[in-house]
Amino acid sequence: MSELSTLHKTVGIIANDEDFVNKLKQIFATLDNQSFNATYCDNYQTASEFLDYELPNILIIDISSPIENLEQLQKSLKDDHWLVNTGVILAAQSNERASYIEKARDWNLLSIIDKSKSKDFQRVLDFVLRKWDLLKDSSTFSQFEQNPNGTIIIKNDMEEAERTANMIASFLFETGRIDRKKFYSVSMGLSELLINAVEHGNCGLTFDCKTQLLEDDVNMVDYVRELAQSNPEIGRKRVQLDYEILHDCSIWKISDEGEGFDHSDFVEPDPERLLLSHGRGIIMARTCSDKLVYNPKGNVATLTCYHSSEEQINTPVGFRDEEHVKIDVGGKVFDEGEFSSHLFYILSGEFDVFSNNKKLGSLKPSDLFVGEMSFLLNQKRTATVIATSPATLIKLSKQSFIKVVKKYPNYLILVSRLLAQRLSRSNSDTVYKM
Repeated sequence: MSELSTLHKTVGIIANDEDFVNKLKQIFATLDNQSFNATYCDNYQTASEFLDYELPNILIIDISSPIENLEQLQKSLKDDHWLVNTGVILAAQSNERASYIEKARDWNLLSIIDKSKSKDFQRVLDFVLRKWDLLKDSSTFSQFEQNPNGTIIIKNDMEEAERTANMIASFLFETGRIDRKKFYSVSMGLSELLINAVEHGNCGLTFDCKTQLLEDDVNMVDYVRELAQSNPEIGRKRVQLDYEILHDCSIWKISDEGEGFDHSDFVEPDPERLLLSHGRGIIMARTCSDKLVYNPKGNVATLTCYHSSEEQINTPVGFRDEEHVKIDVGGKVFDEGEFSSHLFYILSGEFDVFSNNKKLGSLKPSDLFVGEMSFLLNQKRTATVIATSPATLIKLSKQSFIKVVKKYPNYLILVSRLLAQRLSRSNSDTVYKM
């Protein structure tokens, strides 16, 4: 297993309610196991500048007392390909049931929380920040690639359930099957279903029982783990995750050994449930998935994730007028030793990277760019890149790239972060120095 590194997250808070902001600051101070920085914006100008020069992982938006021109910020989050990947947490008053659903229509919504309930905010923030780290297990990735049909057995452990969901979403994202926005949706949906299977299915925790435990500030991760260890009957139970990875979709069937439940109440999303401290898992899973069905008993849930196709991929708004280049299998993007006059953005396809006739690695849409190091440093190409599947690239000249960066400064931040992450992964790997 490759080492799991904790990525530093950027969090933006758009709110002008001073009491709410102070509550958030107190909550952030308790999240000492996370690596993040928080920026507070109390008006449109500061919020707009923040989005122009940052690519936040998470935005917390107070819609109960919104800043002016919030609709314009919403448009930016919708239109910019990279900003739509920003996860949004909405803070609402408990009586704002209908209005916030409409306001959140175009956002990558992670959760809607009653702003008066600090404990709920703390739980959700801790959960979201932890899940933002990509879990990359090369052996499991290889397992999925070599065995597109299989089964994963999960103990009654909420952290193991969460890690499994993140692992699956990471595999789908890293192999170009889903984009960044959908990565979080799949991870969230699977995580909610797997945790429900552990808590309510195998461990038999009722809604009222969990409500009381949360009111008593019981740590649910520890409680479930100890329950499985102390009760042999529960300890023997397992959650079974059967999967089938097809070309256009992947299917994930989650089965627990519990008594099941009446899932008919969860057919349609109920805004009332989204503000509860718990019991909203199925609603969130249904919202996050392309298709979710239960067996009649209620102890088997099947989630379907549709994969991205070339036509579904959104070109970043700043690159839409640039030249699109299609490459057939076996076609070269560039040769080792060439001068670097262009940068290439990967829309679709996969590529192998060679130097001195030796394969160094591969690139795919999740890598975003091909040849950025030599492009930026005016160096000759240090490797040859060959398409292993039909591919589409956006070809960017230096003049075009500079023009785009001037108009969209956050693109430069993205490239800088991408380079830093690649260098931290391997300072000696030529794949990241083309």
